[in-house]
Amino acid sequence: SQGAYSGGPGRHARPGPRRARDRITRHRARRCEQTAPVTFELRRTTEDEFPRYVRCLEDAFGFHADEENVVDIRASTEIDRPVAVFDGDDIVGTAGAYTFELTVPGDTVVPAAGVTAVTVRATHRRRGILRSMMASQLDDVAERGEPIAILTASESLIYGRFGYGLASLGASWTIETDH
Repeated sequence: SQGAYSGGPGRHARPGPRRARDRITRHRARRCEQTAPVTFELRRTTEDEFPRYVRCLEDAFGFHADEENVVDIRASTEIDRPVAVFDGDDIVGTAGAYTFELTVPGDTVVPAAGVTAVTVRATHRRRGILRSMMASQLDDVAERGEPIAILTASESLIYGRFGYGLASLGASWTIETDH
């Protein structure tokens, strides 16, 4: 029959698609009833919060944020660009950008945002945090008059829903070593 599963000798048939779907729907409804609405605060980080912002990057990027790392990262960061999502006092999401100029076809130079440090803690995934940060960041990019936001992503499929796409498949460089 349609939706039946024969798992081999001695196994029971799995419920058809409708019964399985109903069971999943009931489970989700119970889970949602037990979960109180959660709100997070999305805002720019302050100078005092910046060390905590960098420490939030540790798990996502696989480094230890000691004082030297924090100082090095702060030295190359425009403090008005990083945003963080707070769950109480804890930073659970980060996104930053660097200001660039990008040469585009026609030998024209335009301002661009170099997106960086995008993270959401594993404990806070699937709650709209990434979508909120990316929307906020793209609004900021537009307000700054930057027509392009660029990034290099380890998981590129994530960013297509925010308007990012493949810009090139490869590059070739010739570097003169005589100088």
